[in-house]
Amino acid sequence: MSLTFNAGSHRYRLDGRAVTGVTTLLGGGVPKPSLMGWYARMVAEYVEANPLEIERLRGEPTPTEKNPHGRSALVQALCKVPEGLRDSAGERGTLIHDLGQRYLEGAEVVIPPLYEPEVMGLVTLIEALELTPLIVEKSLANRAHWYAGRVDFIGTSPYLNDGQPVLIDWKTSNGVYGETALQAAAYAKAEFWVEDYDPHTEHPLPEITATYVAHIRPGFTELHPLAESAEEIDAHFLQFQYAAEIARKAKDRAGYVKPALNIEELTAATLAA
Repeated sequence: MSLTFNAGSHRYRLDGRAVTGVTTLLGGGVPKPSLMGWYARMVAEYVEANPLEIERLRGEPTPTEKNPHGRSALVQALCKVPEGLRDSAGERGTLIHDLGQRYLEGAEVVIPPLYEPEVMGLVTLIEALELTPLIVEKSLANRAHWYAGRVDFIGTSPYLNDGQPVLIDWKTSNGVYGETALQAAAYAKAEFWVEDYDPHTEHPLPEITATYVAHIRPGFTELHPLAESAEEIDAHFLQFQYAAEIARKAKDRAGYVKPALNIEELTAATLAA
């Protein structure tokens, strides 16, 4: 029995088999209509800010290799703009998470100047709430519902839930959204967690009494309650299960549309009968 996490591909394996991550399941099961507007805005802002590059791309010949749709160089470049921004934001979030983990574990932290405002905002929250870590940046999983994930923080604070264990998810995005409550509930309902250096030894989670999301902003961090009781965690976990089922059935849905009927044969057979 084991749970391993590949940081490069961000994929998990449980008992030697691929297991889907919580965020992947939520991404496939919860609609994100606001992303469409974000994608459009990022492309529009790129076009406005880079007129010379846009004109250069207009003059590029249409590539033929690996371009079955015959898209121009300009269209192909613009399609990649949101993806590049998303990846850059993901790398920034990962680094801030890593620095926060090192700080909580008492290790020496060297903060790159570019990320100092966000890291100090997180440190301010940690110090103000006197957070004591129990589990930080560890892989966890649930065999019964077959998912895995990477939890940011489980620990205690004398100012939260009477000092009982709580789960906090760090977010560096521009906003915080309701599906984070489902993500946190899935983590809270995991059956066990493991150390990266010892993926074969399973440790039980403490009973989580509440979940929160910490919205990390430059210079400060806001803490938003998600589930304030075990009953709310259960309700959010039920919604996570619905979303996970929708995501898992994506390949099945591709087969729901059957080949087109031959109308002539159909009508002829009906008339003959």
